Amino acid sequence: MRNVRDEILHVSVQEDRKPIALVVYDLKKGCVNDELTSFALHRTRVDMLDAKTAVNATYQVARFVRYLAEQEDISDRDLCDRTLLRYREKLMKEAPGRAKGTRTRTYRNTVNAALSAVYDWIRWLQDTGRAPSMTIGPAPSRVISNLVTQTRGGRALWSKPLLLDRAGKNSKHKPIGFVPDEQTREDVLEHLHSKASTDYLAERNALMQRVFERTGMRRGSGNSLLTGPFARERLDKSEYEAIDVQPPKQKFGYDNDVRVPLDLAYDICNFIETTRRQASKGPFPPAPSERVFLSEEGEPLEDRSVTAIFARAMRAAGAPRGAAVHAWRHAFVQAEVERELEYRLAMGLDANDDAICAAVSVRVGHTNPESLKPYLASAHSKRRSRRKSARSSGA
Repeated sequence: MRNVRDEILHVSVQEDRKPIALVVYDLKKGCVNDELTSFALHRTRVDMLDAKTAVNATYQVARFVRYLAEQEDISDRDLCDRTLLRYREKLMKEAPGRAKGTRTRTYRNTVNAALSAVYDWIRWLQDTGRAPSMTIGPAPSRVISNLVTQTRGGRALWSKPLLLDRAGKNSKHKPIGFVPDEQTREDVLEHLHSKASTDYLAERNALMQRVFERTGMRRGSGNSLLTGPFARERLDKSEYEAIDVQPPKQKFGYDNDVRVPLDLAYDICNFIETTRRQASKGPFPPAPSERVFLSEEGEPLEDRSVTAIFARAMRAAGAPRGAAVHAWRHAFVQAEVERELEYRLAMGLDANDDAICAAVSVRVGHTNPESLKPYLASAHSKRRSRRKSARSSGA
C-alpha cells in the first residue's frame, strides 16, 4: 500500500493487487473524487502506466482543475487552446521553484509533464462522454491535437502542439556510432552466457540484449521496464504483432510508447513467471519489486551496472572501446531506416529523405527527424554497393 497526498488530494494505491487498486480522496470535501479516480485507473489499466506515473499525472490534472476554478471570468475556464496557453505561462513562471534542476531544459521538461497530463485528461474526458465532441482533435476543435500516427500495436498517437520544444532539438548530431553486426551479436551472447556465474544471470543478460536490439530502447528505458505491461492475460488478448509499452524512465522526461514485438513480450513474460521468480526466492527474500530486471539479491539493477555488463561483452567481441548498450540502439535505428527505405521504394511511395526520417523518427523516439540523416546516408550507401555488386556479377 502506498499513500500520496498534497494539501487537498490524497491518493491511496495498492500496487500488490492486479490490476492496481487506486482511489483519489478529496480532503477538502471529505469524499472520493470519482472523476480523478476514474482517470487514474484508466491510466494504469488501459494505458498501462505504472502507479507512480499515473499518480503524478493525476496530481498534474488536479492542479489544472484548481487553476480553472480560480478564474473569475467563466470564459477563462473553457477547455481551449487559449486557456492552455495562459496556463503554460503560469507554469513557466512557477517552474524554477518546482523543477529538479536549474537548467532551462529542466524547466521545460517540468512544464511539458504538466501540460502533457492535461492533454491526456481532456482527451479522456471527450472519449468518455464527459466533454462534448470537438473539444479536442483536429481543427476546428477547441483544443487542437492531430493524429500523428496509428502505431502497429493499434494505438493512436496524438500531437500536443503547445508543449515546449525540447532543449537541444536543433543541435548538430554526431556521426553514427558503432553498429554491431551479426558476428558481434553472436560473440556478445557467447560472452554473456560463458561469464555469468549463474543460469539466472545468463538468461537475464541475454534477455536484456534482445530487448535493446529489437526495440531500440535506451539503457535507462530498458532497465526501467516493469512487469505489469507483460502480463500474460494482456499478451493473450493482443490482436497485433506487437504491444505498446511506456518505459517509466525516458530521455528528457519523454512519455513515448515503445513497440515491443509480441514474441519478445512473451519471452519477457516467461522470464518473469519462471526464471525471475525462482531467483528471487531464498532464506532472506528481498523486498518485492515491479522491475523486470533484478540483481541476484532481488534488487533493481543500477543503470551503470547494465553499462558495465555490456561494455565488457562488447570489448570481448572486439568492438571499439566505449561501445556498450547504445550500440544496439544504433543497430535498431539503422535497420528501421533501411526497412522504411526499401518498403517505400517497393510500394512506389514518397521515398525522399525527409519523408523517411519523419516516419522512422516516430517509431524510434527521436523528436528531431534530422538526427536520422546519418543513418539514411548509410542506408543509401549500402544500397548503392548492392546495385554495383549486382551489376558486376551480371557482367
